[in-house]
Amino acid sequence: MKQNDTTVRFDEKLLTAYFAGAATPDEERMLWEWICASDENRRVFAELRAVWQRGRMQRPDTQLPARFVRSLNGLNRRIDALDAAPVRKGRLIPLRRFAAAAAVAAILVASFMTYRIVTAPFVHSFHNADTVAMHVAMPDGTDVWLGPGTSLSYDDTFRVDGRNVELDGEAYFDVTHDAQHPFIVTTSAFRVRVLGTVFNVRSFSGESVAVATLAEGSVALQHPGGLNLICLHPGQQAVYDADAEQLEVNEVPVGDLLLIRYGVITLDNATLPEIIGRIEQAYGVELRPDGQQMPDDHYNFNFQKDASVEDVVDLLQFVSGCRFKIIQLNR
Repeated sequence: MKQNDTTVRFDEKLLTAYFAGAATPDEERMLWEWICASDENRRVFAELRAVWQRGRMQRPDTQLPARFVRSLNGLNRRIDALDAAPVRKGRLIPLRRFAAAAAVAAILVASFMTYRIVTAPFVHSFHNADTVAMHVAMPDGTDVWLGPGTSLSYDDTFRVDGRNVELDGEAYFDVTHDAQHPFIVTTSAFRVRVLGTVFNVRSFSGESVAVATLAEGSVALQHPGGLNLICLHPGQQAVYDADAEQLEVNEVPVGDLLLIRYGVITLDNATLPEIIGRIEQAYGVELRPDGQQMPDDHYNFNFQKDASVEDVVDLLQFVSGCRFKIIQLNR
């Protein structure tokens, strides 16, 4: 982290030295100044360390140098105190710099995976302020896609007392199987407990109704206190009203879960009216057949939600052989 009059900049070599346990006290001070420079810097450091931790988990029985453990513990305590202190404003790291930093973290995984970190709990927090899904790579290999307005957090006890995360919003989870460490998603309405599976959860604080949908594997839906409510099977969706304490389970097309993960809408074995209805819903339009009778065939039809409605209709016309007129509706 190189400092001039107003800017604290990212330095890959310093980060490499720090994770190797070879940083000097002056270099550790420069690292701290860079973390304090902005919330973005703090987030990037946490993500890079999570990437490194994922590699060192493969060799958990060796120890880090004692000086590095003391240094890292001290740094964690100072980072924890950031919320109570004013944050210096600094520039955001360009994407190309973050890519380079991720590459450095990958090298660290290979070079220093024999180390074991013993730290005080440090909270890793992510918030998606964008309008598209945000990907979060967890230290255990689990992949999470956060919907717009969604927050996710976990601390460094993750994978020690279980893999516990807290969620406010909607997220799609692809959980790495680990029979010794259940993966638990806690929301304001319920908890979801799994070993390894693919599922979607929607539970915003302030909303009484929460939804869990299972694509693969099995999950146990629990009351926030831990009392089991129901076990779901693939293709099932649980709708829970926390205020009324009512639970409803339905069979659903799990292909729709891909919408939050990739922005792809999938329809399997669907009729032409079903496909038309999904396009109309996605784009706020009406599709009128151009005179001919629609076939009774079934189709597997996928389209990207950020594609233009004209491109999607062109694809549908090619697949079905029917022509449609697009009527724009007031939304």
